Amino acid sequence: MNHPGKRILVVDDEKIVRETILAILSSIGFEATAVPGGAEALAVLEKGEIPDLMMLDLTMPGLNGADVFKRLRNKGMIFPVLVVSGYSKEKLSSLFPDRGPNGFLQKPFSPDSLKRKLNETFNSN
Repeated sequence: MNHPGKRILVVDDEKIVRETILAILSSIGFEATAVPGGAEALAVLEKGEIPDLMMLDLTMPGLNGADVFKRLRNKGMIFPVLVVSGYSKEKLSSLFPDRGPNGFLQKPFSPDSLKRKLNETFNSN
């Protein structure tokens, strides 16, 4: 894992999920921030706080993950996005018919599978 200091923005409406992901990320050397929804994520980005990667839940009240992703790309923001969801990968492809997110991690996941997926996502970009 050669990505110390990389900034990750975690977007998930479930507090326990956000806290767990933040704990894992900080334990492996990432700088991580978490917000509870899509509108909050867009507000962070509007302030110019652009992460090296966004971990994005799909099912959230208000702006869902697919809407957030489309808005990011429409604004020309092209940092990697890792979708983290209880959905299957097949369902994901129907939500993103064009070029979709950079990676997908199905919930629930282990700390090791999160580390592997982050490594894959950073190394492929």
